[in-house]
Amino acid sequence: MVQRIVMPLRDNSGMSSRVTGHPGRAPYFGVVELEDGHVVSFNIVPNPYASEHDEHHEQHGGHMHGGFFAFLVSLAPSAVITYTIGPGAFYRLKEMGIRIYRPRGHTVEENIRAYLSSELEELAQPVD
Repeated sequence: MVQRIVMPLRDNSGMSSRVTGHPGRAPYFGVVELEDGHVVSFNIVPNPYASEHDEHHEQHGGHMHGGFFAFLVSLAPSAVITYTIGPGAFYRLKEMGIRIYRPRGHTVEENIRAYLSSELEELAQPVD
């Protein structure tokens, strides 16, 4: 079974890309596909809503607006690894069966290793 892990990224440096704190503001997303405990594909996707989200963050009360949420869901994650996630996105993702984890390392590579070793903490509630 293929698992697709999505992480908000600060930069575009391959598997050394650093996970960032706020998904809506992340300039990139790492999309890692795993099968049988191995990475089968890895892509970095630009976040088309990064600057728009910064400009409108206050207007939306800090909640993830529909365009960005649709973009995130279009990446088809089975899990998201992120430092922060607001209540709107958290509960909507959970309702869709998408698991949400707190990062353990700083880079994509470190977090994928931790995920495969079952070392990541699954979030039970939103974290701002």
